[in-house]
Amino acid sequence: MNKTALITGASGGLGLEFAKILAQKKYDLVLVARNEGRLYALKNEFETKYGITVYVCSADLSVKDAALDVFNFTLEHELDIDVLINNAGFGDAGSFTECDWKKQYDMIQVNIIALMQLTHCF
Repeated sequence: MNKTALITGASGGLGLEFAKILAQKKYDLVLVARNEGRLYALKNEFETKYGITVYVCSADLSVKDAALDVFNFTLEHELDIDVLINNAGFGDAGSFTECDWKKQYDMIQVNIIALMQLTHCF
């Protein structure tokens, strides 16, 4: 039985690279990101190429308690997560007082709150 890794921000960048490495090592994957279409394309690619099982969990971690929805997804699918890669996140630039407040709030939600919730759950 394969170990299972959950990766946030898995549709591109470092999250995608982590997914490729773990797929090559025969980990089953739970891929989490906003872009559901991209996640399904990766699911098809990895399952075909590496013979693993890939679960797609489309979630916007900037939404309050979306991380808990991800955790509930794993419970519903009876998945034991062996590796958690909290990769989702983004930044902003410029003077804090001049930055868009909603973007700042979303950044804190993704980079801190969702990360803490997922770490606590798993």
